[in-house]
Amino acid sequence: MTELIRVLTKKGRNGTFISRTSDGKVILFSDTDPLTPFIREGDIIEGSIVHKAEKYSIMRIHRILTPNSGESGEERKLEVKVQEEG
Repeated sequence: MTELIRVLTKKGRNGTFISRTSDGKVILFSDTDPLTPFIREGDIIEGSIVHKAEKYSIMRIHRILTPNSGESGEERKLEVKVQEEG
């Protein structure tokens, strides 16, 4: 089963958004993820790490939870069905 984590987004380079792990490693969101274009600064993203490198990780987005809408994510109604691995 894939472990879900939650991260807070902030502005990255070239109009992208990033996050960071507690140890400072950068989390990137894939350009091919259908939810990536909907990320805004300050969003809470729930997802799973799909690639780990020395200085960064890439996250697959499962849901975008905005600070204003709490756990429901209803403000933008963005959610995707995720197939469990394994």
